[in-house]
Amino acid sequence: MRNERRFRAGADGRPPRLDTVPALFLVDDNITLNVRRFEALLCQAFVAARLDGLEYVVQAMTSAMATHGPSLAPLMHRAGFRYVFLGIENILEHDLAFLRARAKTAGRPPHRAAVNASIEAIAHLHRHKMYVVGGMIVGNPDDTRESIEANLEFARRYGTVDEAPTLADRPVPQPALRAPARHSDAGAYLSR
Repeated sequence: MRNERRFRAGADGRPPRLDTVPALFLVDDNITLNVRRFEALLCQAFVAARLDGLEYVVQAMTSAMATHGPSLAPLMHRAGFRYVFLGIENILEHDLAFLRARAKTAGRPPHRAAVNASIEAIAHLHRHKMYVVGGMIVGNPDDTRESIEANLEFARRYGTVDEAPTLADRPVPQPALRAPARHSDAGAYLSR
């Protein structure tokens, strides 16, 4: 997201390209890192430009939604956000460490646990009538059947994740199956 101070709109107050689309997907979760900018440059601007009739889907940081959800979620709903993709990633600490995703999913004091942050973020979004798509990553080198099931159970138990696409980014239990990919362009991603 460009760091600009105003929303660019056409003469009628609407960006011309958005006039004919029913929905818009904002793909990068970094868009929600600076919550105040996200509120001002997107949410408030969409309402002011009368773009709140469109439906928006956004990929959001779990930690940002958990921390700022009480004020951000109602504004997002008013602006037209209906679906939020949360990168929950995983609920197990050792997998979060492996994925280098602890900071993205951790709550802020007093609730620092990743699971608590995910639950808080989901609750804020549901309270304001938005659907949650909670992305989970399983199949890490040390994963077992039980650790994978723990992540799937999280989505089922809380009944709070409306959709839970699960990415098995490594074949389990045979990491050797991915050895040929390590020598390809995809290898950098698969080997991290």
